[in-house]
Formats: sequence, structure tokens, C-alpha cells
Amino acid sequence: MYNNRNYRNNTQNTGIGCCLFGLVASVIGGVGYVLYRCFQLLWQMMPWAIKMMPWAIKGLYYIIAWPFLAFEYGWNRGGYWRIAAVVTATFSGMVMLVAVLTAPTPTPKPIATTAPIATTAPITTTAPIATTAPIATTAPIATTAPVATTAPVATTAPVATTAPVATQAIEKPTQEISPIIQSATIPQDAIAVPVIKVTDGDTIHVRLDGKNVTIRMIGIDTPETVDPRKPVQCFGKEASNHARQLLNGATVYLEQDASQGDYDKYNRLLSYVWMSDGRLFNQVMIAEGYAFEYTYNLPYKYQSQFKDAQRNARNQQIGLWSLTTCNGVASDITPLP
Repeated sequence: MYNNRNYRNNTQNTGIGCCLFGLVASVIGGVGYVLYRCFQLLWQMMPWAIKMMPWAIKGLYYIIAWPFLAFEYGWNRGGYWRIAAVVTATFSGMVMLVAVLTAPTPTPKPIATTAPIATTAPITTTAPIATTAPIATTAPIATTAPVATTAPVATTAPVATTAPVATQAIEKPTQEISPIIQSATIPQDAIAVPVIKVTDGDTIHVRLDGKNVTIRMIGIDTPETVDPRKPVQCFGKEASNHARQLLNGATVYLEQDASQGDYDKYNRLLSYVWMSDGRLFNQVMIAEGYAFEYTYNLPYKYQSQFKDAQRNARNQQIGLWSLTTCNGVASDITPLP
């Protein structure tokens, strides 16, 4: 009799459990079905959105609604597919329900935000009391010793900063020579770079941003010595040697000209080259008869003074303008193999 009572109790408990499971499954299935119909309705109400952004809207739809689409597919197939769809939906719903009910409560963050108590420490900012130490700054009494600062008398020795300082500045770092030179004619935006190699009278190599950059000088053209397409021309070697004497191992200042562009067709950087003594190398080469004035296409910044320098060199028959050298004609003198 005792066993029969236990059997009845177990049967009743099992029946109650099945009813509860069926109720929960029905609720979850119903909610899922309602959501699925809502998504369908939303899809039908937004044809304009589909036309405007078909892939974005359709992709978002399938990402959100794929469980419901899978359920519909199984339900429409019927048979075991329908049973599998119902079981899978019920199991997924139970998992989500358990996950929501057992999710840990988030830790309250206000504890960290209450830390403003530490920010009340502006009491320490009252330390300006220490800043009242301008009592020490009153020491300008000691600064009244401009008697020592009258030593600018020694700074008046720019007499010594004449040619010797400028000639030595070539070997000094740019940080030391630039303050002296900037007071001359070198533009403020010129870039100081060391010369690596002198190719010929109008082309050099410099170290710029850690790279070996070829510089083609604006406004001048010297007789050729290294062009494989041309033979060595009259006064070409003299121009190259003179350029090496002035620039080898020196620090120069590059100035670009927006009217000429940045690079020529051989990818050489177009620039004016200022020497550390304040002279414009391009103009020096023309004035001393080692280069011709050269306008490639458009007028450049120093065109007029370059032309004046060439006119003066031609009138005085200097360098390649001499009757005993080239007479102003860079003719071919030594054919290259």
C-alpha cells in the first residue's frame, strides 16, 4: 500500500512537471512566433528602405531573424522536422531564460565615482603658499649686477666673426652657424643639409631626412662632364672642380621655388643652394663665369639678378666667356666612349 501511494505521488509530480514544461514551451513558442510575425510585418512595411539600402537592411534582417526563419523552415517541412524545430526552439528559449535569471548582478560603479572625495584634495592646491616664495624671486637685487652683463662689449667683437667665423662655420653643426647666417640673406624657411657629393657644377647630393637626395640647382646650367649622352664640354671640368672647392663637406641651405615645381623629369629636387657665408651658390657660379643663366620654362624668383650676373661676366670675359677658353660656347671638346 505504501508503494502504491509513492507511485501515485510520483505520477502526480511527473504530470505536474510535464504540464509546467508544456506551459513554458507554449509561452516561448508563442512569443517566438509573435516576434517572427512582427519581423515579417516590419519587412513588408519598409520597401523604400530595401530600395535604398537593400544589402544593409536584408543583411540586418537575416542576422536578427535567422532563428525564426529556421523554425519556419522546420515547421513547414512537417514530420520530424517540425518536432525538431519545436524542440530546438523550446530548448533555446529555456537556455536564454536560464541565462537571464542566473546572470550575475553588475557591480555598482558609483563606488569608483565617489572617488571625487580625493578630488576634494584641492586643499593641497593651497600650496600656493609655497609659491609665495617670490621672496626668493626678489633676488633680482642680484640681477642688478648688470655690471657683469655689460660684457656685451665682448659681443661687439663681431669683428672676429667676420670671414674667419664664416669660413669655419662650414665645418660646424648647423645649430651653431644658423644663428649667424640667418641674419644675412638666407631665407628663414631654407633647410640646412650637409653635402654628400658634388656631381658637377649644377648638381649635388645632400643628406635630407636621412636620405641621399639629388639636388638640381634652379636657374643655372654648367657645361656637361658626366652626362653619358653628351661628351665633356668646354669648361665643364673647371666648373665641377670649382663647385667641389666651395661645397664638398659643407653645410648648405636649400630654398625651393613654387614657380618651378618640386622635381624635374629626372626626379631631382629643384632648389637654390645657399652657402653658409650667406652667398647664393647658383648666382656665384654665374657671376664667376662657371655657369650659364638657364630659364627652363617659367621665370623664377632670382631670374633678373642671375641675368645681370651673366651680363657682367660676359662683359668682363670671365671664365667660360673668355676668348682663351670657350668664348661663351660650351662646345664639345672630349667625346666619351
